[in-house]
Amino acid sequence: MLLQNKYEQHQNLVYLVKNDLMDSDPGIDMDITKERKVIDQDSDNPDKLELTSVKSRLHTELREYLGSHLQHKILVTYDSFRVLKEVLEEMGIFQNFHVVVDEFQAIMQDARFKSSTEINFLYHLQNSHSAIFVSATPMLEKYLDELDEFKNLPYYELDWRKEDPSRVIKPDLDVKRMDSLSRVSKKIIDRFKSGDYAKATVMKNGLPVLVESKELVFYMNSVSAIARVIKSNGLKDSEVNILCSNTDQNQKKLWERLMTPKERRDTPEDQRPYQIGRVPLLGESRKPFTFCTRTVYLGADFYSDCASSYIFSDSNSDFLSVDISQDLPQILGRQRCEENPWKNSATFYYKTTSDCNKMSQDDFNEIIKLKKAKTASVIETWNTGNSIKRDALIELCFDSILVSHYKNNYVALNRVQYQNKSGEIEYIQVPVVNHLVRVSEERAFEIQQYDYADRFSVFATLSEELEYSNVRETEEMVSMFFGEYDKLQRISEKLQLLCEIDVSEDLRAIFLAQLPDTDKVKYFYQALGPERCKANSYAPKRMAKELGEKYFSKKELSDAIYKEFSVSEKILVPDVKIRLKKVFDGLGYTKTPKATDLLGYFDVREFQYNDPVTKKRTRSYELLRRLNP
Repeated sequence: MLLQNKYEQHQNLVYLVKNDLMDSDPGIDMDITKERKVIDQDSDNPDKLELTSVKSRLHTELREYLGSHLQHKILVTYDSFRVLKEVLEEMGIFQNFHVVVDEFQAIMQDARFKSSTEINFLYHLQNSHSAIFVSATPMLEKYLDELDEFKNLPYYELDWRKEDPSRVIKPDLDVKRMDSLSRVSKKIIDRFKSGDYAKATVMKNGLPVLVESKELVFYMNSVSAIARVIKSNGLKDSEVNILCSNTDQNQKKLWERLMTPKERRDTPEDQRPYQIGRVPLLGESRKPFTFCTRTVYLGADFYSDCASSYIFSDSNSDFLSVDISQDLPQILGRQRCEENPWKNSATFYYKTTSDCNKMSQDDFNEIIKLKKAKTASVIETWNTGNSIKRDALIELCFDSILVSHYKNNYVALNRVQYQNKSGEIEYIQVPVVNHLVRVSEERAFEIQQYDYADRFSVFATLSEELEYSNVRETEEMVSMFFGEYDKLQRISEKLQLLCEIDVSEDLRAIFLAQLPDTDKVKYFYQALGPERCKANSYAPKRMAKELGEKYFSKKELSDAIYKEFSVSEKILVPDVKIRLKKVFDGLGYTKTPKATDLLGYFDVREFQYNDPVTKKRTRSYELLRRLNP
């Protein structure tokens, strides 16, 4: 999608490689699935004939492009690089090209999901005349030093501030803690739908003009999460642009979650709503809600004149975790339109690592040590085995990569070429150590266990890595406040600290944003304001009485919910509301229950229950594990 976006902006200057073979799910190793069919081994193999057809088309189109342009720029994905390289070699011109690898930090970040693609890509780069790795947010140097492909390369850093400090504008980042993606996104969308848009005054033709943000861009690296937010908020197809990897699997996932079985049966695929979209070009119409996965926010260009950006990161999920030092700069660089008052700002919602996902450095080191030992054993078996053992081992490696995704070892399969006895070039699969996956795991561990360990770590990482002006200036105050806040036991004491601490209202709002919406301190402050809280001596019972509610503690509510609901339980969504109402009534809690309230207490899997008698399908939850509300 990134290359398609660049091509559409510069299509008169560049050639985009379209490889019809590359149509499988990018969440698995594409080369692995193709090699199971033994492409290039059998001249009668239909997959080889398909590959030959692709290469023939590339030959024809490239000759036409090269003959009609003085400068030659070819856009190609990692997956298709080998095919392009072979075509250019057959044309005798590959060595005339420089290979520029943009956004090269993705080589490490994607390794756990598409590692064989990256390994094969780096292997084929070795014979290039010139390979240059480029990124505005490159991989951290300590990880580059661990990889043979990078550690000895000359490294150049362009310091844009040195010659002209005004060229670098520090973005404004509003940092907030979230307890539930569903709850937070609903709050944002409800406010937007009510017409409560963000507003800014800008100068146009020398006159002040009020601009309203009538577009929202949500960055969340999960197709399932995107579908959940769209469905729970009742967003229509005409309102949303979904930008993710354009694969059959992702498209089917969206349809399964956003359409009923009858709608899917009755509607041809090309006429179905919620199709995976494309990035609008400058001047094209845009929808009010755009949802982006990492496929898009790595480099694509957005040209909205009024869009606001919201970023969601949950360190407890591989797919929803945002790397503060690598991903955030990418996201904040997407809006290109200078007229957009929110071009250099975003709201960042984060969830810290829960206790059940925490791991010590020593335990993690032991896991890595064991996986390294297993990897060495597999490689040794290959090196000492005969052809029969090697063939059997390759089959086991295929299955292990596809099923386990490097869970047990770091063995990858590298597709290499050799010259047989007849002098012909053939390809074989060779097991190799996948250092990319190991480094990727180390980075993922560091993100989860250190960067998102707690709210102090989040602010410290933002300040250290990104130097956002409003974050660096408040990090010390945030650390100071919550250092005191977390020592206090009573709600009254915490509320008094929040209300009476001598800071600006902007800083107090930042403190407040780090408290989840379910926190009683936050609830009383927002419901009554600091003056009424003080007038009630910060006593929870007195404040609840003023609000016309019976007071109960947060612990009482969570204890009651955990008594009513159990892990592994499967419940129809309508029944969730009924049972929550019973819990609320028992506590004298006047809030109207919603099924989504349960998401603050349990990690759930949503599914459709098929009633065997009525044949009716009903949204249901399976309670996977308790959270820390």
